[in-house]
Amino acid sequence: MAYGYRLIVHKTDRRTKTGLRFIASYDYEGYSGTAMQDEIYALRQGLYPAGDGWQLSFEPMTVLVKSLMTGEDVEIDHRDRGGPCDPSTERYWSM
Repeated sequence: MAYGYRLIVHKTDRRTKTGLRFIASYDYEGYSGTAMQDEIYALRQGLYPAGDGWQLSFEPMTVLVKSLMTGEDVEIDHRDRGGPCDPSTERYWSM
């Protein structure tokens, strides 16, 4: 598994229900949380200014969860941590 964070770029758009339109996501392997905050600050200064409606956020690429079948800690991708009613996720099979 890759350690690091995923940068998510949204732009405000009132044509959507949430008011945000997804633009892109970028993986930063080996970055810490403070390094990601510095990266977001640098991107807001040049490429994605907040005054133009850009919103930048980051989330961990992997999360540590406990498997209920074995009781061991398991690392899974952040996107695989869906709801308990979705059979395509790890959470469904570990409940």
